[in-house]
Amino acid sequence: MSNENIEGNRIHKVITFLLGLVFLAGIVFGGVYLGTHFKQIAVYLNLPFAPQNWYPDNVSSKQNTTSSQEDLSSISLSSSNEMSIEWFDEYLSNFIFIKFPPFKEPSEINNEDLIFFGVITAVSSQKETSYKVNNDNETIIPAIDVEKSIYDFFNGVNIKHSNIEDFIKYSETTNEYIVAAVGLDSEFKTIISDKKNISLNKTEITVNYYNRDYQIQKQKTLDDKPLKTMVITLLFDEGKYKILSLKQK
Repeated sequence: MSNENIEGNRIHKVITFLLGLVFLAGIVFGGVYLGTHFKQIAVYLNLPFAPQNWYPDNVSSKQNTTSSQEDLSSISLSSSNEMSIEWFDEYLSNFIFIKFPPFKEPSEINNEDLIFFGVITAVSSQKETSYKVNNDNETIIPAIDVEKSIYDFFNGVNIKHSNIEDFIKYSETTNEYIVAAVGLDSEFKTIISDKKNISLNKTEITVNYYNRDYQIQKQKTLDDKPLKTMVITLLFDEGKYKILSLKQK
C-alpha cells in the first residue's frame, strides 16, 4: 500500500473520530439543556401534557386560545384575574337581583329560583332580536333558552320546568315560558365591594346589600354599614365564570 493511501486512511479515521465526538457532545448537551429547560419548552410548544401551573400569569394556555373575544362571558384565563369589579357587577346582576339563599354547591339551589334566573337572563341577553309577544302582551321564551341561561352559569344542576308564581307560566305543549309584562325591582341596592382571586381559576366576589334608597357617597361614614354581605365563589370554566357557592359573610 502506498504512503498516500496510508496517510489518507489515517486522515479519514481522525475525521470520523472527531465527528463522533461532536455527535456525542451534541447528545450530552441536548440532554442537559432539555432537562434544565423542559418546562419552558413544553409551555413554548403548548404541549397537551403541560399542567396549568407551568404557565406564567401573563401567558395564555392552549385552553385560552379558543375563547371568544366578542362574548363578554368568554374571556381568556390570563385576563380573568384582571376583570374589573364593574364587569362582575354586570355579569352577576341577574344573580344578585334574585334573593338566592346561601348554598354550598349549585345542586342545593331551589328549582324555582333557577327557573326565575334563567328567564330574566334569557330576556336580558336578547341584543339583536326580541322574543315574540302575544296578544296579552306576554313574552314568549323557548324553554331551551331558559335552560341555556341556567347551564351557562351553573354546573351540576337539574331543572324541572314549572310555573313561577303568577307571572311566569310554563307550557308543556309548546315547551315555552309565557312571561307576564310586570315590572321587577329589587328591594336592595347592591354594591360589589371586593374581588379576590383565591386560586388560578377561582374568584371570590363580595357583595354588600343596602336599602334600596341608599345613595353612594364619596366619603362613607361608619353609618354606611350594609344590611348584609354575601360572598359569591366563581369557577372559571370553559371560557365562562360558573357560580359555585353563595355564603353570608
